[in-house]
This record gives sequence, structure tokens and C-alpha cells, in this order.
Amino acid sequence: NDPHDPQSLSSDVIYCILPDPRRPNRFLWLGTKGGGLNRFDMQKKTFQQFTEKDGLANNVVYGVLPDDRGNLWMSTNHGLCRITLSADSLAMAEDSTGLGIVAIKNFDVSDGLQSNEFNYHAFCRGPSGWLYFGGINGITSFDPREIRENRYRPPVVITNFLLAYKPVDHRQPISETDEITLSYKQNALSLEFAALDFTAPQKNQYAYQMVGVDEDWLYSGNEHRANYLNLSPGHYIFRVKGSNNDGVWNEKGASLKITILPPWWETWWAYAIYVLVLGVVLYGVRRYELSRIRLKDQLKMKRFEAEKLKELDQMKSRFIANLSHEFRTPLTLILGQLEALEEEIDHPGHTKKLNLAVRHARKLQELINQLLDVARLEAGKMPFKAQLANIVPFLKKLFASFESLAARKKLGVRFYAERDRIDVYYEPEKLEKIFVNLVSNAIKFTPEGGEVSVGVRLPRIDGRAEWAEIEVRDSGIGIPEEHLPYIFDRFYQVESGNTRDYEGTGIGLALVKELVALHSGEIQVTSKVGMGTVFRVRLPLGGQHSAEAPSAGAEEAAAEPAVASASKTTLPTGGGRDASRQPIVLIVEDNPDMRQYICENLKETCTTAEARDGARGFEMAKELIPDLIISDVMMPNIDGYELVRRIRSHEMTSHIPIIMLTAKAAEEDRLEGLETGADAYLIKPFSRRELQIRVRKLIEMRRKLLEQRKQPLKITASEVAVTPVDEQFLERLQQVVEENMEDEHFQVGDLCRSFGIGERQLYRKLQALLGCTPAAYIRQIRLQRAKQLLEKGAGTVSEITFMVGYGNTSAFARAFREAFGKAPSEVLKK
Repeated sequence: NDPHDPQSLSSDVIYCILPDPRRPNRFLWLGTKGGGLNRFDMQKKTFQQFTEKDGLANNVVYGVLPDDRGNLWMSTNHGLCRITLSADSLAMAEDSTGLGIVAIKNFDVSDGLQSNEFNYHAFCRGPSGWLYFGGINGITSFDPREIRENRYRPPVVITNFLLAYKPVDHRQPISETDEITLSYKQNALSLEFAALDFTAPQKNQYAYQMVGVDEDWLYSGNEHRANYLNLSPGHYIFRVKGSNNDGVWNEKGASLKITILPPWWETWWAYAIYVLVLGVVLYGVRRYELSRIRLKDQLKMKRFEAEKLKELDQMKSRFIANLSHEFRTPLTLILGQLEALEEEIDHPGHTKKLNLAVRHARKLQELINQLLDVARLEAGKMPFKAQLANIVPFLKKLFASFESLAARKKLGVRFYAERDRIDVYYEPEKLEKIFVNLVSNAIKFTPEGGEVSVGVRLPRIDGRAEWAEIEVRDSGIGIPEEHLPYIFDRFYQVESGNTRDYEGTGIGLALVKELVALHSGEIQVTSKVGMGTVFRVRLPLGGQHSAEAPSAGAEEAAAEPAVASASKTTLPTGGGRDASRQPIVLIVEDNPDMRQYICENLKETCTTAEARDGARGFEMAKELIPDLIISDVMMPNIDGYELVRRIRSHEMTSHIPIIMLTAKAAEEDRLEGLETGADAYLIKPFSRRELQIRVRKLIEMRRKLLEQRKQPLKITASEVAVTPVDEQFLERLQQVVEENMEDEHFQVGDLCRSFGIGERQLYRKLQALLGCTPAAYIRQIRLQRAKQLLEKGAGTVSEITFMVGYGNTSAFARAFREAFGKAPSEVLKK
């Protein structure tokens, strides 16, 4: 025995030795004094121990006998022990002792033994299989085959419930009670339970758990009472399970819900009162302090506010004058110079650029005028010269100027008036701004095939007309109901985010509302999403608002017509340039002027294609397989980030470099663009030179990478530095070619049909990844396989010729020599 070696004999005193009934030539079982049972491995010369902690009745083992089933029976100082062994290797592996023990059962005096204590050297097995063990009160003899297991799974019931160790009277038996509610003072309780098996009730085993207190089951042996003290208020579930004398457990057991109510000062309504009282106290204190401060400073604050308001009005007046000067002067100079150049230059390309610059300069001038109008209206400095006139022909003429714009969008337009003459006090310039803003918005937000109508009527109240009502109705996209209260707020826009379908500043409707108020009128809006929007402007028929209006002595801004002309959008496919010599650049941008600007700057070195939104751009990228994509971020349908994600995840477009253009200059926006897979990120406004350099460098880097792959040509995915999507594409491509290796008629068309793509698309994809044509790729795969077969000696040159899909040996030899610089026969000889 070596106490430091767990594989040594557990005790130096051995009472008995038994060869293993299943493998007598390999194992010996040894009963020891105080060391339990040991198994000796005669091959490895090691011991394995089995003691009380493993389930043995006692560590003093006097005798060991086998029965006919291969079980071991042991006499100890505390009864008999039966160990059931298994020859199954899986069962041995699952046994923590490593002895292959399937089951353990101990027997004592209650099972019919002469005594719990036995003697050494007092055991034997009879010829008929009976076992005999001698003890201090005689001999215990039995036939192991007659020992029967108790398989009955006993019901478990809760038999008693005690508070402070005292029984409690219940309306019904505790075993039939599902739930008990106690006060917070009744927090010391005991529960008694029983397993209803009476074979050997003293050997019944129990386990219990108070859910909410105990994390796991508590095994109490044959103790059938559970005690809990000082339980906190709350909800608990007491669970108990039990077994019979042979360890057959009833896992369902029994349960009892226990609720301990909190004291009144810890109830929810008590806490609500605490919070309410505290809130009232704090509110009272705060209100008293605020009232005291307010009364103390009220007079001083009123004087201060009056002075500040006066100063603010003066500052706003100066700001408007300065802003008008600072914005109008440069715009006037810019427009003057551009208009002069338009008259002097006849070159069509230059004229087109000047027209673009003039149009956007005037658009900027219009936005500045609107800002100035809103500011002057807010300051009360907007001049108002009302005159009594018929508004019907005035509005009809303005509406006629929109007919060409509506025709380009294929919109139906209609103007109707209740009378031919409706006289109203109004200022033509300001009413024009109101009308033009509303009609231009109606046309902008109405899709093709829709209708825009304007009506003028005199609604009557009690038979009398007091208002002239101008109604602008469209069948457009409509405005969500939750946005209607805010559409007249300055800079408010219904659409936001990266997928805005319509451009705008949010100034127009704010200006309309202010101008209508200047006429002492009202403006109302009703709208339903998908059905359209109706704006109603009501102007009073009397002249009182004209008399109350400010004098016209202040500066008056010039009114410019707000009728817009739709710009023509084209999708060039390269301008007739030779696409085989120039790289193809796809430009995805919803602004047609920006697309035109980029195309103009790249037309000398690239073939350009255009897409008006992200969805169309993705389809064109799959169709054209361009060398580079330039994309805006904020676009209709899908934005630039989503476009990049789709391109990077599609096997036909995943290799294409991408440049993103955006006005978002924040670092997180740039990082988001780069993380989605963009190769470069340009912030608007950007210089023409920077754009050209970025495009040239990205294309040059792609071409240099292809040149490296060509020397020599690399055709396997593992040899090419590509994205995972490209790697999967090349692996699939190679697999299809190898599956058709012996088919000499397998050509590029067959390969394209296997992938469901066109020959042009496959050509551009392989050119971008490997720098070779599809035909060259198929030929290279065949020749590489031929070289491998020749090096392995897999056949003659003629046989290998047909194995790799060549129908002619001389053609195969010629192609092989061009690819590897030596004849096939030379490789075969080696």
C-alpha cells in the first residue's frame, strides 16, 4: 500500500481473493481490512479501489463470492453488498470507478441477515449456486437467483405542515392542498412527506427543494421532514420526490405552492403612497422656491426682455440687409459672367456645361430668396402692396406655365373656376409664390399617369361668401397623417435618411404659410398615403387686411418665376468608344447633372455607363461587369451602402472596385462606407482632378494584380488573392470544367449555360480575376490535368490526350509544348 499512489493496494491486510468471474485470466478481486474492495490487473500490475464513497456498505470486506450471473457478493462489517458487473466497454467507460459497475445494492438485518457483522474466512458457494456467509449470530444462506428487485415507483405525498414546529389545522388534508398563503410573521415552517411503499419503509429515500431558496435538490436519505426558517415574503414552490427501498425514484413527486405576504408597509400600494408623498413634498418645496424667485425677478425680467427684443429686431434687420448684400452680389456677378459666356461660346460641349452652371446658380438664387422672404416675414419687415383684382385669369396663366412640365411627366392637368371673375385683395408677386410652390410640389410628388388640378371657388357660410378658396389637388404619394402637423415648419421634410426619392429643402411650405398669413388668410391640408394631397388656401374677400398691412416703403425683393423645367436623363453606354481598349466605369447617381459631370470628366479615358438609382445600378453591374463603379450614398430604392453590400455578395460583381460619393463628412459615415466594402470614399464637393486620379489608380492597381497572376497564369482559387465570393466562384468554375474533362465538345457556351450567365459576362469576369479568356481557362485546366496524369504515368500520351478532352494527339502535343515548354513524351519519360 502506497498512500500517495491511487493505483496501489488500498490496504496491506487482505481477507479474500477471487478471480474475476468474466475474465479470470486478467483480473483478481481482493477484499481488504479497512481498504474496501480492490481489483488487480495482472497485465498492467495496477489496482483499482472501490470503497464506501463509491457505494460499498463498509470498507472491511471479509469475503467475496460470485453468483451464476457474474455478480459479486461481499460480506462486510455492515451487511452484505451486491455489485452487478458488465462486460460492455461503454458501460465501463461511463462508470466513474472504471470497474464496469452497473448497479450496487446493500442488504442489512432488516432484509433477513443474521447480523450486520460477518466473520472472515466464513463464506462459501454451494454446488447448487447457494451462497453462505458466517456472522456473529450464525450463517446467512440464500439463492441469489431468488432475490427479486422492487420495481414499484411509489407515490409521494406531503403528510403534514407545521408552523414554528406546531401542527396547523387545515380545511382539507394537506396532501390535497395545492397552495397555502401565510402572513409575513409565519415564516418558520416545516413539511413532512412520505413515499407510499411499505416493503422496507425505513429504506425509502427522499429529496426536496424549495424553489426560490434552494438552487438544487437536497437529498435527505430516509429523513422525511424539511425545515425552513426566516423565509422572506414572496412566492415559493416546495417540491419533494422519493424512492422505494431499491432506489426506484418517483421523479414527479409532490409539490405545494407557498405564498408569504409582505407586511403592509412593504406592499405595492404602501410604496406608491411613499412615492406620492415624497413627490408632493418635493413639488411643494420646488414650487415655493420658484414662486419666490419669480416674484423677486419678474419686474427686472420684463424690462430685460423688452430691451432684448428691441435689440433682436434691430439685429435681424441688419442681418437681413447684410445677408441680401452678401448673397445677391456674388450671385449677380456669377450669373452675369455665365450669361456673357453663353453668348460668346458656340461650342456645344461648353454650352452644355454653362447651361448646367447657370441652372444651378439660379436654383441657389431661388433658395436664397426664399430664405430671405421667411426671415423678413418673421421680422415683420415684408412689404405688402395689396390690390383688388380678379384672381381667376392670374392663376390660370400661372397654371398654364406648368403644362409642359406636367406633359413631360405624363400628368393630367385641369383648371376650373366657379366664376370667371372673383375679385380679391392680393399682391401678385406674393400670391404667385404661394401658387407656384403648391403646384410645383403637386407635380413633383405625383408619379407618371397621375393628375394635378386647381380649382377656385367661393364657399358660402349661411348663404354668404366671405372667402375665395384656391384648391390644389393631386393624386400623388400622399403625406402620412403623423407628419401633417409639421409640414409647415421651417426645414421640415417628410422624407429623411439615405433613400429619399425627392429633393427639397423644407423652406417652401413654411414660406407659403407665412405669405398666406400676410394676406390674413388660412391654409389647410388633407392627405391620404397613396391617394394624394389637397391644399386649400382661403383669402378674405374684404380689404381690411390691406389697410392693416405694413407700408410698402421697405425694400422689395424681385419675384422670379418658380416654374421648373425637368432635366432630361440619359443612360449612355460608352459614347461609342472601344470598350476593349478603355475600362468601363458604371456611375450610379440619382442626380442627372452629377452623372453628366462625372461622365464629362472621365470620357477621355473611360467608357461610362449610367444608372439613376441603386436598384438599376446593381442590375447594370451584373449585366456589364464594369471595371469600376462610382456610387452616391443617398439614392432612391436602395442607398449606396446597400448597393455595395449586394455587389460584394454577388459572385459576378464581387471583384469590382467601388468609389463612394457623399456629402456625409462625419468619420462614422466614412467608416460605414469602407466597412461595407468600398475601396475609396470621396466627400462632396470634390475636385475633378481627385476623382480622375482615384479612378485611374484603382484601375491601374487591378491591372497590375492581373499581370502578376499571368506570370505564370494562376487558375486555382487558392492561388488568387480574391474575396471569399470570388474564391467560391472559381472553385465552382473549375469543378464544372473537370466534370466535363473528357468531353472534347465541351466549349465556352456549355460552361456559360452551366452557370446561367452570358458569354460576355463570363469573359469580363475572368478577365478581371485571371486576365484570361474563358476558352483559355478551359484549355489551361485540361493541360494542367494532362501534366498531372503524365507525371504520374497514368497512361500513354494518346490515352491521356483523350482523357483531357483532346480529339487530336498532334494538337494536344502542340498546345502542351506552348504551355509548358516541353513535349508530353518528355514529361512521361521522367
